[in-house]
Formats: sequence, structure tokens, C-alpha cells
Amino acid sequence: KGSFVPAASASTQQLEKQAVTSWLSQLLLRLALDATVIAPVLLCGLICLVWIVHGNPVERGIMAGRSTRGRGGKTHAFIPEPFDGHNLKVDKWLYQFDVISDLNNWDDSTQIKFLTESLKGEALDVYTKLSPKAKGDCQAVKDALIEAFHSGTGHRQPHGPKEIVFANSMGKGYYLKGKIEGIPVRFLVDSGAQVSVVHPDLWEQATDGDLDTLRPFENVVKVANGAEMKILGIWDTTVTLGKLEMEAEFLVANASTEEAIIGTDVLQDHGAILDFKHRTCTLRGKKFRLLPVGGSLEEEFDLELIEEISDN
Repeated sequence: KGSFVPAASASTQQLEKQAVTSWLSQLLLRLALDATVIAPVLLCGLICLVWIVHGNPVERGIMAGRSTRGRGGKTHAFIPEPFDGHNLKVDKWLYQFDVISDLNNWDDSTQIKFLTESLKGEALDVYTKLSPKAKGDCQAVKDALIEAFHSGTGHRQPHGPKEIVFANSMGKGYYLKGKIEGIPVRFLVDSGAQVSVVHPDLWEQATDGDLDTLRPFENVVKVANGAEMKILGIWDTTVTLGKLEMEAEFLVANASTEEAIIGTDVLQDHGAILDFKHRTCTLRGKKFRLLPVGGSLEEEFDLELIEEISDN
């Protein structure tokens, strides 16, 4: 699953490997000329040389620029899968390419390098027919691919993107303790945030970086200073609070240091009642205590379920 595959080693690793290979080759040559050197020494040296030249599976699986650990402690790297114009819808492939670019913090030159190296078959033919100037322009290449392979059946918002303001409470919210995909999480309950957000690191840990768990977000979210929030996508998941399970939609974005923020969208969807005076949050007949941001560790027990309220 997922759209990340092992990538080639970084250029710095290749240079180091070449230097070591050259040094070892010269050493073996000198030893070979020395009649007193026994065969086992040469054999061990040759084995080491082959190992360096071809690399080992773990090393080849580490991508230049970024590697992360999933739930099983597995290191994985994000790189686009090849695109030939037909193996995926062009919109989906380009969306996943942009997500990978953001996760890896690629600059423009790195983006165009990985974009062009991922093209195969008819998609590569589209690229080769572009002008020299267009070949060096990442957006021009994307536009050419869309023009060549877009079916025209994809969903488009009729009135353009909606602008949403993310005015989080800047340290004045409350916490709920729960889980996402079995991972313990402290959710910041923020009535000042119109959308709910999780940090990319939490999404990666919970999904092992499976890009198929994300769907595109077509609106625009702006933070308090007017800057646009960089959003990887929408993640539909399940939040567990005690024995309560509820479906929730989160934006995956590096919006703050918090690992997860529950905004008014999720609170309204589940009929939440916030009582800041008594520091409680009622969700679907279950009442939970809220811990103020900056509260002491001794108050952690207050995050648990304190009572269940009858539906009658």
C-alpha cells in the first residue's frame, strides 16, 4: 500500500561510496602484487568491495532528504511512484507528488528532478516534446501532463475555494486525552479553530505514511497573520475517548506544535457541550474532564471519563 518506494541514496552518500571504493580498489591491487599475501585476505577484500558497490537493502531504502519511522519502527522514505499517464489518474498522481514534495521539503530544483525522473511511457513523451524552458519549469510540466491525460470527469468546486480562518486560541485551550488508531494523543480542544488539525508526524505514525489515506483539500485556510496554511490533505479517522469512538475529519498540516487540535467542526458534528466553568466536555452522552493548557502533570487523571449521562 502507499505511494512511497525505496529511493536511491543521497548524492553525498554516493560520493562517499565512490571514495571508499577507489581507496579499497587501490589497496587490493597493492596486496595482489605482494606474493606474501594469502588468498583469504584478498577474498575478504573483494567481498567488502562488492558490498560497498551494490549497497545493502537498508541503505538503499533511505531517501535523500527525509526518512521517517512508522508504527513498527520501520524506516521508510517518500518518493513518487512512476507515472506513465494511465497507471493513475493524473490529478491523483500530481496531488500525491505535491504531498511528497511537502513532506520532504523539496526546493524547486529537487521537485523538477524527481518529477521528470518519475515519468515513463506516454507521460515521458509529453515531457520530451516540451520546450527547453518548459522542461525546467515544474508547473509547466504539471500543466502539460494535466492537458494530456485529464479526463475532465474529476470533481471541481463550482465557486472556487472557500477561505477559512484558523484563529486558534494560542495556549488558552483545554486538553482531552484519547487515541487515534491506537496511539495515545492529547487533543487540544480549541473552540477558536474552525477546523481540526493533526500534525504530519502523527498521521505518518498512525498510517505508516500511506498516502491513500489522504484526500485533497480544496479550500484555503489562513492563520491569524494572514498566511496560508500548508495542508497535505484530509484524513478521515476514528477518535477514541475512553469507550467512546467517533468519526472525525482532520486536516494534516504543520499548523502548530500540538499533535492534534479538535476544532468547532468536529465539536459541532458530535453535539459537544463545553462547560469551561466546571472544565467538562460532553460528547454523545458521555462527560469528560478538560485539562487546561499548562496544567500540572498531577492533573492528568482529570482527563478521564467522569460520568455517563442517560439519553433520556
